[in-house]
Amino acid sequence: MLDDVPGVFSPSLARLIGVEQSIGAAGAELKAAILAAEDALQRIRREFNRDVRDRLDQVDAIVVNALEKIDVLRQEGIKDANELMKRADQILARTAADARSLEKTIKEDLSTLIFEAECSIKRTIQETVPETFGGIARVFGGNEIVITPPVLYKGEKRWFCIGDCRIQTEFRISQPYSETYFAVRDYLLQRLDQMPDDGPINTVVSTYEFLGAFARRAACFVPGSEQRYIAEHMDFRDVASAWTTLLGDDLGMGR
Repeated sequence: MLDDVPGVFSPSLARLIGVEQSIGAAGAELKAAILAAEDALQRIRREFNRDVRDRLDQVDAIVVNALEKIDVLRQEGIKDANELMKRADQILARTAADARSLEKTIKEDLSTLIFEAECSIKRTIQETVPETFGGIARVFGGNEIVITPPVLYKGEKRWFCIGDCRIQTEFRISQPYSETYFAVRDYLLQRLDQMPDDGPINTVVSTYEFLGAFARRAACFVPGSEQRYIAEHMDFRDVASAWTTLLGDDLGMGR
C-alpha cells in the first residue's frame, strides 16, 4: 500500500533528512502502527470483501504528513545533528500517536465485522464446538467440552490406558461462559509453557489457531464483553500467522 511512498520508515526516513542513522523508538513505533493498520485492512478486504480505500487514504495521509514535516525540517538547514534528530523524533512521536489512533479505529471496524459474521446466526454452545474446533475439542454429554490438546513431545500419552491414549481434559460448560473460555485458554497456554525446546512445531501453531477460533466463538456468548474476546481472537491469529510465516517449509514437514 505504501511501497510507493519513499522514506516512510527509519533508516530511510533518517536518510531523507540527511542523517545516516536510525531515528529510533519513535520511528519503530510508527512503523509498527502502520503495519498493524495495513494488516487489519487486508483482513477486512480479504475476509469481508469491503472497500477499504477511505481508510487506506487516511493511512497514506498520516505518512505523507510526516514526510512533509520532515522535509520542512531539512530545509531549515539545522547544523546541530543532535537538535535535528530531536526535532525529527518529536515529529515522528506525534505521527506515531496519530497512527496508533487510526490503527485502533481500523481494528474496531474489523472487530465489528467479525462479530457480526460470527454471531449473526444464533447457535447453542453445544452446536458450535464440533464445527469450529474439529479434533481438538468436542462436546461430551451436553455440558462438557473435552479438549484433546496437540502433543508436547513425540509419543506423549496418558498412562495406564487402552485404546485412545491421547491426553484429554474435560471442562464443564459454565454460566457465564467466560469461565469455560478462560479455563480452556489458560490450560492450553500453560501446556505451551511446558513444551520442551525440541517439541513439535505444529503444536505451537495449531494451539494458537485453536485459541483464535475459540475466542472468536466465545465472543457470541459473553454479552457486553465481545470486544475483549474478538481482540484475543486477533492476537492469537496474529501469533499463529507469525509462526507460520517464520517456519515456512519446516511447518509443512511437521517438524
